[in-house]
Amino acid sequence: MKIGVDAGSLSESQKTGVSRISLNLLKQLRQIDKTNQYLIFDKPRRGWRYFWLPLLVYFNKLDVFLGLNQALPVFLPCPSVVVVYDLAFEYFPESFSDHGRRLRRITLHAVQKSGKIIVLSQSTKKDLIKLYKVPSRKITFVCAGV
Repeated sequence: MKIGVDAGSLSESQKTGVSRISLNLLKQLRQIDKTNQYLIFDKPRRGWRYFWLPLLVYFNKLDVFLGLNQALPVFLPCPSVVVVYDLAFEYFPESFSDHGRRLRRITLHAVQKSGKIIVLSQSTKKDLIKLYKVPSRKITFVCAGV
C-alpha cells in the first residue's frame, strides 16, 4: 500500500509537541512496517494545502493519506486518516487571535473529510463529538508513547 504522510510540522523551525509526535511515529513505522511504502511530504510553502499537497497526492496515486498536522489537503482523491490533537482554540479563542478561526476551519474540514480520526485523549474525542458532531465510530483514541 502507498501511504502519503503530511509531516509538514517537521520542517518548522520551532519544534512543538506535534512535530515530536510526528517524528517519533514515523521512526517507529519505519522499524515495524516493512510492507507499506510511505511517502513523506514535509516542505510546506505558500499554498501547501490548497495547491502543492493536492498535486503531490494526485500524481503519486496514493492508497491512503495520513494527516499528522490536524489538517488535510483541500482536494484529496484517496481515503484519509487525520490526527486531531486538541480543540483548545474553541475553548480559549482569546489566546489564538485570528489564528484560532483558521485552526477551526482547517480542523473542521479535516474531520468532515477524513474516513478515520485519531485522537490522543478522551477529552478531544468528546470535544469532537460535542462541538463538531463527529460520530463516535469515526474516532479512535490512541495513547501517545512516552
